[in-house]
Amino acid sequence: MKLNNLYILALSIIIVSCGGGNNKPEPNIPPVVNFIAPSEVAENSYVVLISNSTDPDGSIQSHEWSQISGPLVTLSSINTTSVSFISPDVSTVTNLTFLLNVTDNQGAVTSSEDILVKVMPSMADNSLITDNNILLENLDSPFLNMVEIDNIIDDLESITYKILSRPESIVSNFTVTYFKEKLNLNNEKIIIPVIGFYEDYLNQLDFIFTFTDGSQKIISKQHQTSSYDASTKIKVVLPPNDTVRPSFDYFYLKRFGGPMLVDIDGYTRWINTQSSWSMYFDDEENQFYFGLQNKIGKLKLDGTIEFNEILSDDLLDIEVHHEVSKGKVGHLVEINASYDGETQIIESILIEVDSLGNILNTWDMGKIFRQYMISNNDDPSNFVIDGEDWCHMNSSIYNPQDNSILISCREDFVAKIDYTSKEIIWLLGDETKHWFVNFPSLRDLSLNSLDTKPIGQHSLSIYDGHISLFNNGFNSFRQPEGAPNGINLSESRATIYEINESENTAKAIFDYTDSKYSDICSSFYSDPYSAEKDFLVLFTAVNRVNLDEEWYSSIQGINSNKQKLFELKIPKERGVNQPCRDGWNAQIFNSNIIFK
Repeated sequence: MKLNNLYILALSIIIVSCGGGNNKPEPNIPPVVNFIAPSEVAENSYVVLISNSTDPDGSIQSHEWSQISGPLVTLSSINTTSVSFISPDVSTVTNLTFLLNVTDNQGAVTSSEDILVKVMPSMADNSLITDNNILLENLDSPFLNMVEIDNIIDDLESITYKILSRPESIVSNFTVTYFKEKLNLNNEKIIIPVIGFYEDYLNQLDFIFTFTDGSQKIISKQHQTSSYDASTKIKVVLPPNDTVRPSFDYFYLKRFGGPMLVDIDGYTRWINTQSSWSMYFDDEENQFYFGLQNKIGKLKLDGTIEFNEILSDDLLDIEVHHEVSKGKVGHLVEINASYDGETQIIESILIEVDSLGNILNTWDMGKIFRQYMISNNDDPSNFVIDGEDWCHMNSSIYNPQDNSILISCREDFVAKIDYTSKEIIWLLGDETKHWFVNFPSLRDLSLNSLDTKPIGQHSLSIYDGHISLFNNGFNSFRQPEGAPNGINLSESRATIYEINESENTAKAIFDYTDSKYSDICSSFYSDPYSAEKDFLVLFTAVNRVNLDEEWYSSIQGINSNKQKLFELKIPKERGVNQPCRDGWNAQIFNSNIIFK
């Protein structure tokens, strides 16, 4: 009996030790698939699908993406949390279907429902505009045409026209863009002036319609132009080439009667004969501002001209001459005028006017220099002479870097004047002339320099904070009788001066000459539209004073290494051509104009 009891006890212990409880493992819960995907996308757009799947009792081990229907796209990866692709180009609404499989750390796999992405055709695809809706209207000028476009374009952002350069040319296509708010719209037509055609040529041009979704529709057209008998004939001396390509492609000549747009191949691309040679192109408004007689005018690229009379309470007989340039708040205009209706103040008054002709500021060089010289114990009576062209102002610019005005008095010097106080800051010019030799107060303002100073200079501008000008090298010819009129250079120069006002010095940091002498007019400017900033040089009157030599204008592109990039020539005929009529100044023109 004792043995039986021991057996039962042992058996009980064994049963208890073998476990009588409920310790079965929990079943694995499969992962939960979640994703982020756009329901609609534009054609040719970047699309991203993202998995934010979870596993309730473990972790996500892997993802697997696949496309199961629709035009095949290239997935960036199939085994990552997110996947991207470029939507296909479609003409109708097109469905793409994708599948996502997610595996957890215990091997369970869950598949997503179909991931549907609709690819929408672009607004360009849906646009009704065709070649038949674009009409090029022939005008008198081969360089200007009006384009009528049927106004059937919804969701339009802009219209661009691009005139393709000749096949052999390296010149950039001439391009103009009008954003919708700048378009001339009516109920039926969109009217755009198109400039920049080649004359006597079958021009190729593209119209690019850009829509609010970023899509574009391009329609190509051809347009045959007539020939044009331009009074300014241009010959090519050195054509441009791709090896040393200039940073600019177009420039305009300031001519008697109006501007002429030219490309660096020497082709005339636009011309106006109804304005003036005193002008500048406003890049913000994309139109020329010019002065003519006693008026300030604006010339639009469609040839439209508007005038406003310059209004003054104290200046009579106003007449614009030489340059008009962009001012601080308006336009700087060089004028002749009279205070009493009898004595004319000749080429020594600068005014700033608004576009309506209201005078905002006046710098009378005679008054400014008289006041300064008298206050410094000098007698100005034999320097500032009313009724005489003692200054011959031919260039003036506003410098926003220090709120100053720079003025070229061709007869004497370049002067820096404070915009507000009208105080003379410094003078830079030939020190063998009357102004320096005979007037100590003016001598005190002269910058010191070991380099050739400006003599009969033109075309002031600012280059990287420095003063740029064309140094003609022609002495004064309007000084009082017996007064020293300075020296002549043997060749004209394009020069950039670094001014150090604290040390009262001027240093020529760039000086270019091409063994040419142009005694009057001429210009030198850098490219304001490019980081390379190549230069445009115009020698207006080469050999005018050398009667035995060919007389012509030379238009050159050069770089900072003084390498000649192209050269054009305008031949002149003695006794027929006025020296500066065909281009007294030339400035670089933007090849990509945007009206916005």
